[in-house]
Amino acid sequence: PYGGGAVQTALVMLVPAGEAEMERQLLGHIAAQIADRPAFADILARGDAAGIRRELEYVLEEHFREHLEQLL
Repeated sequence: PYGGGAVQTALVMLVPAGEAEMERQLLGHIAAQIADRPAFADILARGDAAGIRRELEYVLEEHFREHLEQLL
């Protein structure tokens, strides 16, 4: 089922053992954005380094803004 060009992109995200909950939440947020925003997944698959960096900055800003709102 995976042959014939079915898989175009694979993204591996790893968190070292013993890392804090914050790191796991952050990678979970990135994974959710990949699933929820097809344009983000497309940029990760086909974008250049600058485009990928821009999108990751947006995702990280969104993640930390949500956390700040919860604290306030």
